[in-house]
Amino acid sequence: MATRWGLCHVGKISHDFSVDMKTLPPGDHQIVVVAARSLERAREFAKKHSIPKAYGSYEELASDAEIDMVYLDVLHTEHWRLGLLVLQAGKNMLCEKPFAMNSREVGDLIAASKKSNVFLIGVYNLQFVLMVFNGERPESIHATGVLLNSGMDEPMVVMKFPRNRLAFCFFSIAVSLPNNATISGTTGTIRATLLPHEEMARDPEIEVVYVGTTQPYHLPVGMLFMKAQKNVLCEKSMAMNLRGV
Repeated sequence: MATRWGLCHVGKISHDFSVDMKTLPPGDHQIVVVAARSLERAREFAKKHSIPKAYGSYEELASDAEIDMVYLDVLHTEHWRLGLLVLQAGKNMLCEKPFAMNSREVGDLIAASKKSNVFLIGVYNLQFVLMVFNGERPESIHATGVLLNSGMDEPMVVMKFPRNRLAFCFFSIAVSLPNNATISGTTGTIRATLLPHEEMARDPEIEVVYVGTTQPYHLPVGMLFMKAQKNVLCEKSMAMNLRGV
């Protein structure tokens, strides 16, 4: 039986999620409901992606008995409030990054998932692996890790793809990693590196910078690039308050 998904929000990432979901067998996963604060927007999104039901409130989504899993794609500041709504309604949840605004909110979400005995999963940069493998579905996924004293986990993921190909992913908040990716094959190697903000700001060949960091960092990162005479396109919301704007 297919896992029945509900989408919490109708933003661009939910659009991308819906498009990607269509590459999977319908017998495994189906999006059956979408919700937004506006019923009109939810209906437009549902029509565009052939989703059977649309709701004009997130409370209706949480109370729908036909949903197995909810994908949470609202603004970061709403992850805690709406995440609790979904988890306390007994729904498994896949939460877009960042997980929450602080450790207290993360703890509340984890506690709610344990109390309701449901899965709570975060989204991280495994998308890069799927891009490298051109959207292929892995044959198996194995994950391991350690739990830090802070309560956060340090995970490692191994994904096995057809024709004996492997992807290794490691993420850390405890140590400083080089922020790069290495793609190795039988005839060569490609290395992709994420430049530090300061190095990017000094690059004379860059004219426009897209700032897509988490909201609390929009102000310092945006100021860094503008002081370096770069044009900036900032993801919403622009800043945390009027002073920051």
